[in-house]
Amino acid sequence: MDKDLRMIKKLLAVAWLLCLCAMAQTAAEVPSAAALRPALQAMGTVTQFHRMAIGEPELAAEKFFEDRCFRRWKQRMEPLRKEFLVDFFVGAMEITGSYDKESAISAIYNPFWDTILLLELKLPEMGGYGSVTKFAMLAGETFRGETPAKYPFTTVVSKDPLFIGLAIVFKKTADHFDKTFPQKATPSLGEFAISNLEDEMKLIGLRAAMRLKFMGKMLKNHDDLKIMKSMQIILQHGTRDDFRKLFAEARDNNEHIRSIMLLPDDVREQFVIYSYYELKDETGPSWRLSPR
Repeated sequence: MDKDLRMIKKLLAVAWLLCLCAMAQTAAEVPSAAALRPALQAMGTVTQFHRMAIGEPELAAEKFFEDRCFRRWKQRMEPLRKEFLVDFFVGAMEITGSYDKESAISAIYNPFWDTILLLELKLPEMGGYGSVTKFAMLAGETFRGETPAKYPFTTVVSKDPLFIGLAIVFKKTADHFDKTFPQKATPSLGEFAISNLEDEMKLIGLRAAMRLKFMGKMLKNHDDLKIMKSMQIILQHGTRDDFRKLFAEARDNNEHIRSIMLLPDDVREQFVIYSYYELKDETGPSWRLSPR
């Protein structure tokens, strides 16, 4: 019971922090009334592409990318198998940057990979979704202009618990994105649009392989997996009484529970098992809000 309780407490801490990151980012993306239409078109386009890419990355790119851009996508993404790309999109968050009446810059960022997909969008004159005209997939260090990590498969500082490292690297990347693509700037990827180098994709592929290896480790631990699946059901559909019974012996989870109960039902339904982390001598799951 003690092991289960420790695991669940860590699980809720991760879920709560990632929820707050996602909600804070969404709040920061609310456009002004004068720019409402293009901003919503940009966010709607990226969201639909993102949701489709979780199941079929290539079909999503074919639908939303312009022909020349799609051909480049197929060429650049060749080192990444389908399951890698699916994993990237499942654990990723959306960010909106510069936009005007005709175009916009957005990003899809996965802090578990510390990898960002930059998208330059062409917006339609009326309603509907836009199209992707240019893209760049970069490791976080490359995008932020930092020195590459000594161990390239490590995406967060090892001395920190994973959920703290993820929150730090996400904020650092989002802040850099906001400075690089401020809302009133001309929406253009500039030199980023030609920066998909072969070595960059090899680094990203290495991180993808390591993350799926950790996921495989989690799936092989049947006891932990059983606990996580039970917890997933409670996170998705549980009532306040369900949480109270579950945490009868815990005293410090009221704020986590309250935060989750404040989420809309359709948001809570998107909780899925996503990653696995180690904290000292204990192990446990980390969670991510993921659109289905």
